[in-house]
Amino acid sequence: MENVILSFHDCVIKQSDMNLLDGPEWLNDRLISFFFQYLEKVKYGTYEKGVCFIDPEVCQCIKLSRGSCVGVFADPHDLQKKDLILLTVNDCEDEEAAGGTHWSLLVFVRHFNSFYHFDSFGGANLEHGRDVMNHLIPFVKCESMPSLVEATCLQQQNSFDCGIHVICNAEYICAKYLEHFQGDVMDYVTLQSISGKRKWLKKCPDAIGSDSANDR
Repeated sequence: MENVILSFHDCVIKQSDMNLLDGPEWLNDRLISFFFQYLEKVKYGTYEKGVCFIDPEVCQCIKLSRGSCVGVFADPHDLQKKDLILLTVNDCEDEEAAGGTHWSLLVFVRHFNSFYHFDSFGGANLEHGRDVMNHLIPFVKCESMPSLVEATCLQQQNSFDCGIHVICNAEYICAKYLEHFQGDVMDYVTLQSISGKRKWLKKCPDAIGSDSANDR
């Protein structure tokens, strides 16, 4: 049986997940889900009622579902009550299998009635992001039709860091809207922050595990 590194809320991190952080490898959905759980439960736990982090697996189900089936995945999140919604978009189009080759970030900001798509590979996932947006519109319950904006963001320098860009861009969004960071995404997400995020992720499960042990 594979060694479990950390069980954290709805996320279980295994050794094979951690090995991806040694690079050069794509981040998988469990690592991105873990980071979203960290933002939601640890770093921004006091904002939980107004912010929603939707993990990659659920976002993929929302994208590929049709009709009333979308509600099975969207309804539990009470999206009509959320001011800020963050989702990870994948380019996989196969309903029967996991996979895909690219991650991007889709963000709904109620104050601006807009979805913002942050893509580190030249907007490659824009239409996938549009599909997610169109499926979510009935559930966010805006007074008028939201717009979709392709946001300017740092572009990846290789073929495998798209997941790292997603989590760094998500961190920027939280800093901007929850901590009132005044700079733009290019000030916050830099080549230096991208290169250091794998090392940070490698250490984070140990730190969270130690904190959890101390709380018991």
